[in-house]
Amino acid sequence: MENKKVSIVMPVYNAAQYLSRSIQCILGQTYRNIELILINDGSVDGSERICEEYAQQDSRIVYVSQSNHGQGYTRSRGVELATGDFIAFFDDDDRCLLHMYETMVKAIERDNADICVCQWNYEALSGQHTINNKIYDSSFYGVMSSIEFARYLYKYEGNEAGYGYANGIVVSPWNKLFRRDVIKGVKCSGFLGEDEEMNDWVNSKNVIVTVIPDELYYWCQNLDSMSNKPFSEKKYHFLDMLIKRCEIFDDEYILNKSKLLFCNLIVEYWFNAEDAKITPPISQRKLLKKYVFDLLKSKSCSLKFYLRMMLFSISSNLYKKVLLSSVLPL
Repeated sequence: MENKKVSIVMPVYNAAQYLSRSIQCILGQTYRNIELILINDGSVDGSERICEEYAQQDSRIVYVSQSNHGQGYTRSRGVELATGDFIAFFDDDDRCLLHMYETMVKAIERDNADICVCQWNYEALSGQHTINNKIYDSSFYGVMSSIEFARYLYKYEGNEAGYGYANGIVVSPWNKLFRRDVIKGVKCSGFLGEDEEMNDWVNSKNVIVTVIPDELYYWCQNLDSMSNKPFSEKKYHFLDMLIKRCEIFDDEYILNKSKLLFCNLIVEYWFNAEDAKITPPISQRKLLKKYVFDLLKSKSCSLKFYLRMMLFSISSNLYKKVLLSSVLPL
């Protein structure tokens, strides 16, 4: 089995506090035929020195350094550099079990799949795993098309929305192993929404996915990460990603769920931007009416949702007065 190489791409940005632990998780894997691609994305906290030291110690490490471009661009560059039969991604402040890639290679080969997805958990600073695995739905596991998998990913309700993708339905690439052929050529950019952008690019090809119940990856809480930063213009990269998704998929379920999310987020972002004294991009707001009409036409939204969005499109100030100051749920 180990004649197949696994390339693991790890973008590195100001992660000196956690980086050694993450690198050691990779180098200590029971699956030995790996290459670890470390890409320093303009770190200024000593991460570069840590990368260089590990690269000198282990010939399986490929190390490059660049000015700050964001995680999406850096992952895409890592894919270009990868020479493995399989390609995976790892965040510079997380950890995993030492048999993670051995387990995933066995599963992807056994099921003749293009992507393997493993279970994961959210690890707090205290070390506590905060997702209760009793809520997992066993029907999620098994072999399916990537379009079917995308329907799980973009459901945005129930457990997935209320517990932070708690049923293993997570868009991040770090709990996935890709065959080289399905991920090579991916081009992502931006500082937010790059996870969804990568998923969209791969899943729209309608390849085969196998989902396994093994809890192998631990997403570790880092209060300095991008997801914990105050609202900024970078948030709008996520809306750009949703627009792209609606252009490349023709599955009605995925389109409707994505348009619903876009409409809700554009309202949320509008008022967050006002508070942060940021001018929202008008071009994205112009799509709101189109998406709302599409949703109404396909009977995928309530009349209340339609009226709420129309009110916002007419006047954000009126919307704020009528709805944000009322007891009606948004």
